[in-house]
Amino acid sequence: MQTTPTTHNKNIWRLKGIAGLTTGSWTGKDFKDGEKDSEYGQVSNKNKATYQFHIGFIADYIFSKNVYAGIGIIFNQSGYKQDLLMSSGQNWDDEGGNYDGKQTVKMAINKFDIPIHIGGMYDFSSDTRLFLEVGPYISYAISGNKKYTGYYTEYDDIHSSETEQINKKEKIGKGSLKDFQKFGYGLSATAGVSFKNIILQFTYQRGLNKTIKKKKQYEQNMLLSLGYEF
Repeated sequence: MQTTPTTHNKNIWRLKGIAGLTTGSWTGKDFKDGEKDSEYGQVSNKNKATYQFHIGFIADYIFSKNVYAGIGIIFNQSGYKQDLLMSSGQNWDDEGGNYDGKQTVKMAINKFDIPIHIGGMYDFSSDTRLFLEVGPYISYAISGNKKYTGYYTEYDDIHSSETEQINKKEKIGKGSLKDFQKFGYGLSATAGVSFKNIILQFTYQRGLNKTIKKKKQYEQNMLLSLGYEF
């Protein structure tokens, strides 16, 4: 009797297309929630995630029934959002120089990621497969900007004030983003399930290079993807 080997017993390529939601934020010693005191007053910041998207293709090479490796190219939008409260403090200066303000900063980056991974899979049933992947990734930012909105109020004395509205934008390579690192690298881990040709997966990315030179700030993203296996 002659039998036909299954695809799991062959060394083959498998192509997947994915798209979905990217939840982006930054982390690190120089990017934390909390209050800071300076000679000019106080600043309180609250870091938040942004919600953007990604889309791309991944090619996997199947070594055996349970082991494979792959590489991909993903267009990924990421960044962060930060709310800042600024104040000269509780001690009023009769000579002026008192102020308060509120500012929202939103960072948006358009980049290409190249993930490289090794994976393991388990056939839960004839149509359903569970899988786990780990590996490094490299990235390159093709564009990006930081947008500031809010207000700043300066008090000449306790009875008079002047408020300035904040609405400005900086591009990568200019202003506070002059030292932004376009090239990046990091580690990622993915867990997912496939049913026939439909794929649902979750990926966590953690950048290992500083996003800004001389500052301990790092990228971290969570990607929820829906895909199709060709």
